[in-house]
Amino acid sequence: MQADQTFIEVQKFRRVWILTALALLLGIFIYALVQQMVFKVPFGTHPLSNSSLFLFSLIPLLLLVLFFNARLIIKVDRLGIYYQFFPFHLSGRQIVWEEVKSAGMRTYSPIREYGGWGVRLSKNGIAYTVRGNQGLQLEL
Repeated sequence: MQADQTFIEVQKFRRVWILTALALLLGIFIYALVQQMVFKVPFGTHPLSNSSLFLFSLIPLLLLVLFFNARLIIKVDRLGIYYQFFPFHLSGRQIVWEEVKSAGMRTYSPIREYGGWGVRLSKNGIAYTVRGNQGLQLEL
């Protein structure tokens, strides 16, 4: 890499089926909240209290916000490799080139090798994976 070159990639978590499932679940909770709190019709055969129903409805909302805002930022320049997996890393991490024994691009199987997407620890090491099947593999 030449001294003035920088590579930057930002990947966003866009698993449509997960976002859709969370949105549907949130919709059910909103419906239940409106039925029970606005129209005073208990939701279900064993209805939760209004405060419990409200608190439980925050779970799919927070997960939806988390997944929608999750992003992996990779920057490679002459100093090293910078990465941040927001919101799990609130600030970026840097690996200087002196720490890298080997680096290369490769095709991999997120499910078979690491058990899925996200921050994963397996016998193969640590993976920060958001989507796709190609990535930068480092040996430190």
